[in-house]
Amino acid sequence: MGEVRAVLKIKNAGYCYKKAHAAKTRALKALSAEVRNFYFEAEARWLRRAASYDHADRLAIVVARLNALPRMPFCPACDAPMRPNGVGCRAQLMEYHYECVACETQKTIVEIDRTL
Repeated sequence: MGEVRAVLKIKNAGYCYKKAHAAKTRALKALSAEVRNFYFEAEARWLRRAASYDHADRLAIVVARLNALPRMPFCPACDAPMRPNGVGCRAQLMEYHYECVACETQKTIVEIDRTL
């Protein structure tokens, strides 16, 4: 479902850019200043809307990247947040090493490398 929404947003931005181009074309062909001004304002509205879709798309990409980051764990011994203590990679596996701030317990989380 998320992919469908992303495709629709891309199509929406593209649609807005097409409508802006059409409005500009009509403005350049208009005979009166009043009609020309109307179509230039319509072009500006379509461009603002397209920019809004583009911004939403870029924001969705940033959120998806943030959601893909590994979560910082809590210590199994004292339930305090653990701080990162290193990262390793072996055989297409990512190792995230953490250390408890309070009791110095260490924990390693192994995940499949998503960059491959």
